[in-house]
Amino acid sequence: MLVPGLSSARVPARIRLYMALVIAVVIAPLVEPLAQRPKDLTLLRMVIGECLTGMMLGAMARLLIEALEFFGSAIASYIGLSGIAGSIEDGQPQPALGLLMSATAVLLLMIMDFPLYLVANLVRSYSVIPLATMPDPGAMLRNAIATLSAAFVVGAQISAPFIIYAIIINAMFGILGRLVPQLPSYFVSVPFVALGGLMIFYLVTGQFLLVLSSAISNLMVPR
Repeated sequence: MLVPGLSSARVPARIRLYMALVIAVVIAPLVEPLAQRPKDLTLLRMVIGECLTGMMLGAMARLLIEALEFFGSAIASYIGLSGIAGSIEDGQPQPALGLLMSATAVLLLMIMDFPLYLVANLVRSYSVIPLATMPDPGAMLRNAIATLSAAFVVGAQISAPFIIYAIIINAMFGILGRLVPQLPSYFVSVPFVALGGLMIFYLVTGQFLLVLSSAISNLMVPR
């Protein structure tokens, strides 16, 4: 439901269902010693607790992708390319640069064996949160805040060159518009702003991948 890549609308629901069944069959023998015979509402409590725990594990990685989509949309707005929309993770349109950044992040997640990490972390969670135990809301909130803070820092690092570029280039064309009022500075500046932004994106792509891979590595550190 929430894991990047696997939760995409482009992955058929039947495939996701089969994957969930396979994972359940694989980890069932590992957690069977911890299982207790359901009594009264214990079975319902167990189902609700397992759903909340699984959503928490998937949401941690999802926050990173959402942050990249947000900053990708901001970067596209800075360089005047926000009108070119597309979508890969969900049905909502987003600017092309945001789409490129989120697709790159999902690809890096898969290359860095994120599905294996997800299964291992799922098995490890049973030693922290036993069956029929509701997850601690405070711990969930702290994990979400820490992950969101790290994702915001990564997004700010990636978008910093574009923020500086947008301030400088818009100030230049703003001064030009004041000096030559007859010149439609906005329409004149659009192609130059977009071209300069794409050149900067090309130059910082290597650093973008390094920062993103480092963030993914930190995300996959066992907690």
